Amino acid sequence: MLAWEWTVEKAREGEEDKAEKKKTRKISQSAQATYDPSHGYSPQPVDLSGVTLSRELQAMAEQLAENYHNTWGRKKKQELEAKGGGSHPLLVPATLSPGG
Repeated sequence: MLAWEWTVEKAREGEEDKAEKKKTRKISQSAQATYDPSHGYSPQPVDLSGVTLSRELQAMAEQLAENYHNTWGRKKKQELEAKGGGSHPLLVPATLSPGG
């Protein structure tokens, strides 16, 4: 994370929503004009198979993954409620999800 110049900060409950509203990302006009879906998207993630994390960093990575899952779950529940209810197969606690 340090190599990618990432920072992690803790926020109080509710501050996340305020910060999210402030940081909405907009696609630039030039990016919109040059995007062509017919070219296809070929994601190429960085190979991290040789990276070893300390216990502290491993714990932080797990917290980040769980937090991401919880954030996704909250958003998915809101979407489902707006459509009149329903369920999603991954709408379970992070520890019970296939990757958890």
